[in-house]
Amino acid sequence: MIFFEGIAAGAMLTMIAAAMIPEAVHMGGERNTGIFTLIGFLGVLIFKLLSVDPFSTNISNPQP
Repeated sequence: MIFFEGIAAGAMLTMIAAAMIPEAVHMGGERNTGIFTLIGFLGVLIFKLLSVDPFSTNISNPQP
């Protein structure tokens, strides 16, 4: 299940990047676009990592 969620997340990121990043580079410049894209991605990753309970023993039904 996790594998399929990873594939779906990658597909969504690819679609968003293909549609949004060219316009953002045109309007905001290459440097700003890259930096803010990285900050946004790292922010989402940090929030996801903070929401996982590392001591949870119930793997089949993790808490949201």
